[in-house]
Amino acid sequence: MEVFFSAWGDPDPESRRAKLERALSPEFSYVDPNAPGHLKDFAALDAHVAMFGQMMPGATAEVASFTEHHGHARATVNFLKNGKTMMQGQYFGRFAHGGQLAQVVGFTGTGA
Repeated sequence: MEVFFSAWGDPDPESRRAKLERALSPEFSYVDPNAPGHLKDFAALDAHVAMFGQMMPGATAEVASFTEHHGHARATVNFLKNGKTMMQGQYFGRFAHGGQLAQVVGFTGTGA
């Protein structure tokens, strides 16, 4: 998940896409409350991630905590601007054979 979220806020389109392709299996699914439905291709996901950088220039995403078991993961992610946490999200993932993410489901906040 760290490679996946390192793409968020990456202003270089080639670098951002390379990170997404390295983190995700070719047949992935991504959804969060701000996504326009289930994203299942790199171009759509790349556009969604790029939008984060456009809406909050200079912002980044950082995995604050991460646990995994039996091919599944949970991560709390801080979205930062100038070193200050602007918002948090909770993400759940399923890994494909080979260790890439096959599915990522995100939620705003941490459910507290």
